[in-house]
Amino acid sequence: DPDFIDVEVTLTLRRGDPLTSWDIRIANRSDRYTLWKVTFIRIPNLAVVGADSADDFLTVPTDYGWDIPNPKQRSLWLNATYPSNQAVMQFMAFRNARRGLYLAWHDPTASPKSAQIRSTPDGRLSLTFLQNPEHMTRVQRQVAVEGLVLGVFAGDWYDAACIYREWA
Repeated sequence: DPDFIDVEVTLTLRRGDPLTSWDIRIANRSDRYTLWKVTFIRIPNLAVVGADSADDFLTVPTDYGWDIPNPKQRSLWLNATYPSNQAVMQFMAFRNARRGLYLAWHDPTASPKSAQIRSTPDGRLSLTFLQNPEHMTRVQRQVAVEGLVLGVFAGDWYDAACIYREWA
């Protein structure tokens, strides 16, 4: 509601770096309403990585790690809460054997968040990160969600994990 909140998104690009950093700040002017959940970022319909989806994979650090082949041709419904065994790290990658999209939260405070993955057999795949703000049961004036990283990388699941490891 524009009468109650102001939203500021900061996108940081560095020369020569294939990764972008995203931060969001929300100012709440309401004395009555609280911020319950921040959806930041949502990619609603990912295309194929290469020529077709047959060699695509979705890398998710759930349990011991999943590398899901051809995720656009499956019915997936995953809501992985971090930190837990559902999401032991704060990243995922949509890729083929040569390149892909890296999506992560480089959050040193390890604040609770969730990653949602949805796909249907008709080829739609969406990736979403959500965070529940601190003190969400009472009115908070400022909410900052920082450290979302989105970009491209060369390689496979291991290379995506190395990007996360370099940060962590």
